[in-house]
Amino acid sequence: MQSTLLPKCAGSSCHDPGNDRAVVVLAPTRAYESTVGIDSRTLQTMKLIDAGRPSRSFFFRKLSNTQMPLNDWFALPPEWIEETRPWIACGAKK
Repeated sequence: MQSTLLPKCAGSSCHDPGNDRAVVVLAPTRAYESTVGIDSRTLQTMKLIDAGRPSRSFFFRKLSNTQMPLNDWFALPPEWIEETRPWIACGAKK
């Protein structure tokens, strides 16, 4: 996940560590700690990344339901999104 998604998402103003309003910071040095096992602020019954459970991971749901990124300029190739599923399913190891 870090090698593919992070450079694309961390560089966006939405997930940049310099953005004081960023809910989830995806800078390579902070992405894991900002997502894995962390409660979603939007849907509080879910974790952002629920290790071992892609279908219960809010982060993966947002990616796979094309809710992220917010516009086509930052569009992610489907294969990048799908590669997060096995990573989460296998325990979302660092």
